[in-house]
Amino acid sequence: MSLIGALKFVRKIPKILLAYARKWKVVKTSDSLQKLSRERLDKCIICPWSQVSKIVQVVNGNAQYEDTLVCNKCSCPCVEKTLVKSEKCLLNKWIK
Repeated sequence: MSLIGALKFVRKIPKILLAYARKWKVVKTSDSLQKLSRERLDKCIICPWSQVSKIVQVVNGNAQYEDTLVCNKCSCPCVEKTLVKSEKCLLNKWIK
C-alpha cells in the first residue's frame, strides 16, 4: 500500500469503527438510518461488483468465520458501509 493509500485508510478508521458499533448494536441506529441502510444494501445485493466473502470475527474471545457481502470495487464490507450515512458508493448506485 502506498503512503497516500495508507493515509486515506487511516482517515476512514472512525467511520469503520462507527459502522461496526452500529452493526453490533453498541451504538443506536436511528430508524431513518436503518431504512437508508436497507435501501443501499438492496442495491449492493444485486450489484455485479459485490460477492459473498468470509471474514473472521471474534465473539467472546472465540474466532468465528462469518459470511459477509463485500464490494470488489472499494473492498468494503457492504453491511457496515451502508450503516454510515456519509459513505458513498464508488459506482454511484446509492444516488436516488
